[in-house]
Amino acid sequence: MQTMYFYPCSEEFPLSQHFGENPGMYRQYGLAGHNGLDIALPAGQPVYAVADGEVVLAEGQGTSCYGRQVRLQHKEALSLYAHLSRIEVQESQKVVEKQLIGWSGGAASDPYAGNTTGPHLHFELRPAAGGVPGFGGAVNPLPLLCSHDYDPAAVPIYQVQVVVPALNLRTRPDTTSRIAETAGLGAEFSILKEEEYDGMLWLRVQTPLTRFLCVRQGSQTYARRLLTYSSRPQSENWARSVTAFLRSIGYTGPAPQEEH
Repeated sequence: MQTMYFYPCSEEFPLSQHFGENPGMYRQYGLAGHNGLDIALPAGQPVYAVADGEVVLAEGQGTSCYGRQVRLQHKEALSLYAHLSRIEVQESQKVVEKQLIGWSGGAASDPYAGNTTGPHLHFELRPAAGGVPGFGGAVNPLPLLCSHDYDPAAVPIYQVQVVVPALNLRTRPDTTSRIAETAGLGAEFSILKEEEYDGMLWLRVQTPLTRFLCVRQGSQTYARRLLTYSSRPQSENWARSVTAFLRSIGYTGPAPQEEH
């Protein structure tokens, strides 16, 4: 199955329902729980193709629980985007990754919104090889999603360690952006770049989805820079890049050793 798929919309909006939640609610549909992700998009937000593919369904007046929906067939999976307010593609049309395919909807006043209590995007990913038993052929898509500028080959510049009990990771280098997750004391992160904003030093974390953490505000420090990398998996790209550089300049000594 394809390693990663692009996020279907802006990352600024939180998840309102995760994969597998509320099994009692979905038993009536023959499911073991919620079989996708619900993203709390207001109506009228752009929705994008998560990968290259072909439109196999563009239902503008959907009467099923999905309402107005688009389904795309990719090389190794099918993606589904439900409760749309408008569709921008046609069946049999070829689409490319990150292409606009529609606009979010889900308003209760929309007769073609499907089963919804308010605006949001319902997103599913169904692998050709089969999904999790009991979930209609779907898998949890969250671990397979990445930001629109994700570069798996990017090499981190250094690593930091959290020195406070809790540190928020946000979707933008700005305290008004969404808190995506919270890291605890001692957590380590590989860093791709630094950004100064409003007197704060923000670091872009090497993760598939966009994550920024603030390491300094005035005299307050929230994370310390590590002088050497730990043996955690995040450091593997760094070690490989350093070794390649040393070899390129004619160094024939031992490879750099990581701290254990």
